[in-house]
Amino acid sequence: MEKNNIDTLEDLLMKSIENVEWYWKVVNEDLGIKWREPFNKVVDLQKGLPWCEWFVGGKCNIIDNVIQSNLDKHPNKTAFIFVNRDGIKKNLNFKELELKVNVFASALRDIGVKKGDVVGIYLPMRMESFVAIYAISKLGAVHVPIFSGFGKTALEQRLVDSNSSYLITSDFFQRRGRVINLRTHWEDVLSNTFVKKIIVEETGSTISDNPPNDSVFSFKRIYNEAFNKYDSNRKFKAELMDSGDPLFILYPSGTTGKPKGTIQTHGGFSIFSAHQSSYLIDLKSTDTIFWYADIGWITGQTWIVYGSPIVGSTAVIFEDTLDFPYVDYWAKQVDDLHVTIFGAAPTAIRQFMRNNLDFSKFHFSSLRLLVSTGERLNKEAWDWYFSKVRNNRCPVINLSGGTEIGGAILSMLPFLDNIPTSVGVPVPGLDVDILNDKGKSVDDGYLVIRNPWPGMTKGLLNDEERYLHTYWSKFPNIWSHGDKVRTDSQNMWHIW
Repeated sequence: MEKNNIDTLEDLLMKSIENVEWYWKVVNEDLGIKWREPFNKVVDLQKGLPWCEWFVGGKCNIIDNVIQSNLDKHPNKTAFIFVNRDGIKKNLNFKELELKVNVFASALRDIGVKKGDVVGIYLPMRMESFVAIYAISKLGAVHVPIFSGFGKTALEQRLVDSNSSYLITSDFFQRRGRVINLRTHWEDVLSNTFVKKIIVEETGSTISDNPPNDSVFSFKRIYNEAFNKYDSNRKFKAELMDSGDPLFILYPSGTTGKPKGTIQTHGGFSIFSAHQSSYLIDLKSTDTIFWYADIGWITGQTWIVYGSPIVGSTAVIFEDTLDFPYVDYWAKQVDDLHVTIFGAAPTAIRQFMRNNLDFSKFHFSSLRLLVSTGERLNKEAWDWYFSKVRNNRCPVINLSGGTEIGGAILSMLPFLDNIPTSVGVPVPGLDVDILNDKGKSVDDGYLVIRNPWPGMTKGLLNDEERYLHTYWSKFPNIWSHGDKVRTDSQNMWHIW
């Protein structure tokens, strides 16, 4: 704010919506986003607000910001810490991440994956999941992360709707000590979907004895084969993409009816995920963030998969539930790994409350911020979170947004006074308002956004009519999010 002679949050919010081009250009510069070719226009509205184009003329690949920027600054800095239920921790620095991504991208290219192909990812929260996502993005293919808790029908629906040609999955994983056989969910996708090749990540250290064939491949086998051929002296640049080229297709959590495929792009999401991470939760390269957010949800994609490495921080990834194998397992990780930012959904927080933890065992001295999103955070859960996790010393950053938004619409900010259950203020750069049925601004009504933003979904996949009806039909040329909100006497926002 000081760089641009802005004195107050109110001034920033106003200027960010009055001059959209100025704001997002300054954000791009402040975050140091890398472009192969600079954009010549921040936003193009010629096709109308629902179909705006961002950072027109720019050429990039989001992987340049995820990996290359960090190699230039701190190649040996830890990018991820992967933790499993047995307490085994695997640290992966940015240099090691680059190697694994390059090797697996080579392996995918060898079996036919190319720019524009759509690749489903149906994996638990493991190192291989992140390597796969980045390898796909590096090749210019489009990833479709699908929550590993979904069953056979939900998986096949999303693969069909996204027209996925490839699927990267696992044989099984464990949840709370119970073995989940994923094979029974994906074994029919070759006949029931458009998928033509499946890559299977085998759990454990062994490689499948099944002979390779033209349709099903071992993740470890193709990785090892590519590694043996890999020349580290040969430059492997990420595929050059237009700013508006698709990065990933993500489906909201509902499993009934036709799934809604939201679309994020290389240029828009490079800036928006870093914006949400750096400005809303104050994420810095010196932070270690432990936010339990699956790759199949927008929270995971925005703040962990992309936001964290673009900022250059370290992210802790946990494969099982937070309270397994024992109820305070998450708390032990916070202390052991010196976590500075911890995030959990309201459902998880309420489970922590029921678990009746003994907090005298933990000091939480490294923590400086607590985060929550995903649903409404009720007062009892908010009070418990604030009082028990570092004893009233950490601001609670409560956010609200959605998959179609690319992140948050409303957010508490670290320097604002804590107000239980409040979702804070409108996110800078988003022209947020509350309207009644007649389209008049009120302090209690429908949550809307009056201008576009870089994380706005690029329509709904294969369903233009549904996109316009769902988000743009209630009020002309205004995004209607569907939530009911109100503001209080301090101008803080609350979700009904």
